[in-house]
Amino acid sequence: MSNEFASSDIFPMEISIPELPKTWDPESSVNQIKKLTAVVKPKVETIVLEFWIAHEMIVLKKIEGWTWGRFCKEAGYHPTTPYNWFEKYGLTYTRSDHPRALGKSNGPNPLKKQTKPEVKIQLEEVAQKLKAGEVTDNDAKIIGDAIADAIKKKTVAPRVGTKIATAVKKSLKADHKTEVKPIDNFERLSKHAMALQEGLQFWADETMKPESEDEMIASKVVRHASLSIITNYARLGIDVQNIHETFYKGDNENENERIQGSNRIYDITPD
Repeated sequence: MSNEFASSDIFPMEISIPELPKTWDPESSVNQIKKLTAVVKPKVETIVLEFWIAHEMIVLKKIEGWTWGRFCKEAGYHPTTPYNWFEKYGLTYTRSDHPRALGKSNGPNPLKKQTKPEVKIQLEEVAQKLKAGEVTDNDAKIIGDAIADAIKKKTVAPRVGTKIATAVKKSLKADHKTEVKPIDNFERLSKHAMALQEGLQFWADETMKPESEDEMIASKVVRHASLSIITNYARLGIDVQNIHETFYKGDNENENERIQGSNRIYDITPD
């Protein structure tokens, strides 16, 4: 960046107060300030006078729907910065009852530091170079590191780095492609089968029973699905009949024989 921007020579020695125009358009004034700020060697005098005219037109209520704060925000400047210029060049301006318009704070805390006009111009130029992609990653890192250090030292507010942090997070997330795992139908089926088996076991052992009307309806659905389940098991080659004979019917017969034997030993006659 050229050293001429760091020099105060770009500022005029003095500025004379102009006459207020008969007609004035805030939007055009904002655009004029932005345009002048963006040029290589800004016309600082014109910028200062644009702010002075805007201030007088707004404070004297010669324009409706605009406030001094809104005008400065849209022009890209802090509301108290133009007051510093007015004082610097001895430009008399209409005082407002609003503390901020007077450049005074409401309490004992001092006013926040203001960026010098010449420094602000340099920052605007750097910002434009960054947006245009004319700055290398290493040079951009210098700016990012400076912002990070300033936040750590609390010389600037943490909110200054919020947008940078968000942009970095989104960029990294976009670069990181999450591998989508294909659906494993058999893994999903096995989980359902295990859950069904466990539930049926509890139900058959009378560990759990349907208690509400909704549970009664659900239990009927499970029972009605049993025919299809058994049929499909048979289609898959599972000997359903042999299982029934061996593990269910056989166990029941053995259980009956054991009970009858116990009755004879203890001479217990069933009702």
